[in-house]
Amino acid sequence: PLRVAGRQYDRGLGMHANSETRYDVNNRYASFEAEVGVDDEKDGAGSVVFRVLADGRQVYDSGTVRGKQPARKVSIPLDGIEELTLIVTDANDGITCDHADWANARLIGNR
Repeated sequence: PLRVAGRQYDRGLGMHANSETRYDVNNRYASFEAEVGVDDEKDGAGSVVFRVLADGRQVYDSGTVRGKQPARKVSIPLDGIEELTLIVTDANDGITCDHADWANARLIGNR
């Protein structure tokens, strides 16, 4: 399970800085939602930046997120979007302990 600031999440996507993953969403979803934070497995160490691109255009930037900070909610509208990209960077301080969680990550379908 993923764990951020003491809260456990049974679902989501764990990534390590620096990484990127792309999804072809093909205009089938209304939104992407998640709670982002640094995983507790490194006991408060680590700092990352979460970014979201929609069709190559940046639509979310978390700023620097550090270990032990509470998860931040992300909600991105996807109407008309073909490709969703999730990016984690090292906050310009190296990749040591940069275990980044997209907790409860989910695509919300069109109606």
